[in-house]
Amino acid sequence: VALGVLLGVAAGEEHLVRPVPDDVRGRLRAAWEDDLDVPGVLDVLRHVETDPDLPDGARFETYAYADRLLGLELTRDLGSLS
Repeated sequence: VALGVLLGVAAGEEHLVRPVPDDVRGRLRAAWEDDLDVPGVLDVLRHVETDPDLPDGARFETYAYADRLLGLELTRDLGSLS
C-alpha cells in the first residue's frame, strides 16, 4: 500500500495529498519521545497501512512525516525525471 501511494503521488495525483491525522501525529510523536521507540513508530505505520477509513493522501503524508525521523528517504525522488 505504501509504495502504491508514493507512486500515485509521483505520477501527479496531487488530489491524494491529505494532512497527517492529529491522532496519528500524536502517536508518532509519543513513540519518538519515548527514547526513539522505533518498534512503536512501526506499529503506528502498520495501523496507518491497514486503516480503511484513512485516505491514501493521509497515508502518504504520514509515511513522509515518519520518514523524516527514520531517514529512509522514501520521497527523495518524487517529482524528479529519472
